[in-house]
Amino acid sequence: MQRRRRAIIGWLGLAGYIAVGVFPYSVSRVLVPEPAAYLLLALWAVGLVAVVRFRAPRPGLVALSAPAALVFWVLYVQAGSLLFGWSA
Repeated sequence: MQRRRRAIIGWLGLAGYIAVGVFPYSVSRVLVPEPAAYLLLALWAVGLVAVVRFRAPRPGLVALSAPAALVFWVLYVQAGSLLFGWSA
């Protein structure tokens, strides 16, 4: 039972991370310049590799990956807005 629960947590964490990538990360081209959006997507892809790799051995970390990615996205866009004057 414990093993199944860990597997479900891992899969839900992976689904959440992909959902965060679909909406905020993929539509970032509206808010940030194109090169910055591509860098953001590349960083998300690196995170996706980590999430897939750690899904089975550390599902708790995977479950925290979606909220962490969302916070990182907000900080990235806000920092760019403050430092470089990005605006929609």
